[in-house]
Formats: sequence, structure tokens, C-alpha cells
Amino acid sequence: MQLSRINLGKFRDSQSFQDRNVRVRYTNAELSAPIKLMEHAELTVTDEWNNLKEQLKEAVMKMEKMNDELTKVKRDFTIKLDATAKLSSGELSSVKSDSAAAVMKLGEKNNELTNKLEGTRRELEKTKTELEKTRSGLSKTVNNLSEKINETEKKLTNFSTEFKMNIQRVGHEIEVTEGNVKKDLRGKNFQQIGNCNKKFGLDDDGIEQHEIGRCGFDQNVKW
Repeated sequence: MQLSRINLGKFRDSQSFQDRNVRVRYTNAELSAPIKLMEHAELTVTDEWNNLKEQLKEAVMKMEKMNDELTKVKRDFTIKLDATAKLSSGELSSVKSDSAAAVMKLGEKNNELTNKLEGTRRELEKTKTELEKTRSGLSKTVNNLSEKINETEKKLTNFSTEFKMNIQRVGHEIEVTEGNVKKDLRGKNFQQIGNCNKKFGLDDDGIEQHEIGRCGFDQNVKW
């Protein structure tokens, strides 16, 4: 079965469509309803034709609008051209002179702007050079400060180590001095005990507690 009508909307924009015959394959199975391909094809073609007519109508309206606009532009241009043609030679000379003066002013303004731009460019280059120098100086300053900080940290570390060693040494010296002082005090007290025993007729084994004050011993000495 071949269809002589096809869906134009489906293949209108296709570049590869060549065969205009659409073939439909079917089997011997019983169909539950008749197939009305012809009516469907006719409806599709009719819809496509209506769409084309609408598009053509819109295109015609746009062309008419463009034609009206072109006519208006042509009329305005003709009016201006006629007005220009009516100018006298003196008016044309005046217009030419004014135009020349305007061109001269524009040239002067252009030169002025060029000079200002050149001055601004030089100032920017000068500022750029100064900024580069400043950045270089700051970089050197930062490097110097970093070196000084590192040296200071090393000195503080060494000072801390020496300080700890000095504290330990002084602590040891204090302990030694305390030991020597205690020994001296004990020696003096023992000597006083001996003298006190002789004074009060006591034995050398010891002295009574209540006699310590009388003999002038240092009661705070640790034995």
C-alpha cells in the first residue's frame, strides 16, 4: 500500500528527504478497526496548507508595513533635500564656514585631549616607577626585619638556656652555702654546750631543755 500524500510539516525542513513515497508494511493479523490513512493524510496536508497561508499572510503584512516605512523615509528625505536645494549660495557658504570652524574646534579639542592623555600616561609611568621602588624598599626592609627577628630569637633562646643554667648554679650554690652555715652554727652551738656544761657542772652528754635559754643557744637551728 502506498500513500500519495504525506505530512509536509514533517519533511519541509529536512535536507535529507528525497523519496516522496511513504510505504506502510502490515501483517496478516486481523485489525480491530479500519485504518483511514487517506483521510489522515488529507487532513495533514490541509492543516499544513492553512499554516502556509497564515505565514504567507503575515509575510505580506510585514512587507506592506516595510513599504509604508520606506515611503515615509523617502518623503522625509525628499523634503529635506528640497529644503537644502532652496538654500542660497550665501547660506551654503555660511554652513560651510560653520562646518570648517566646528572641524577646527574638534581638531583643537582632539589635540588638547591628546596632550592631557600623554601627560596622564607619563604621570602613570612615574607613579609606577615610584611604586616599584617603594615595593623594592619594603621588600628589603621586610627581609632585614626577618633577619633581625631570627637573630633575636636565637639570642633569646641562648639567653634562656644560660638563664636556666645560672638558676641551677645559683640554686646549687645556695644549697651549699646553707649547708655550710648550718655546719658553722652547729659547731658554735656544740662549743657553747661544752662551755655551759662546765659552767653549770653538767655532763658532756647533753643539756636540759630548760637550760637552752640560759646558755644562749639558737633554738631555731635544725640538727
